[in-house]
Amino acid sequence: MNFEVELMHLKERIENAEDLDELEFLRRTNEKKYWWTSILVAGLFYGLNGKVGKMILSWILSPLTLGIYYLYLIYTSHKDQKEFNDQMEYYILKRKKELNGALTTSN
Repeated sequence: MNFEVELMHLKERIENAEDLDELEFLRRTNEKKYWWTSILVAGLFYGLNGKVGKMILSWILSPLTLGIYYLYLIYTSHKDQKEFNDQMEYYILKRKKELNGALTTSN
């Protein structure tokens, strides 16, 4: 996985989280977004700026010239990002249970 070091630091931050709001913040700020949608976004920016020709070219040439490479990158990126997000969710759920247990025993 490409995100091992980042996940290790995130795990430490999750273990040191003091409340559920902090865990939710860590989830929102560290969840991996799938970068391959940027091809469509780049084309949309060209379209919004009135450069329809460049928009169409970016949508046609990008997949044609780099199609196989994109498919490989999309697959590996999606797999790594999904694995990162799944492990992050596991650590967050584990810490939530610990925090909920601490709240229950203190009441």
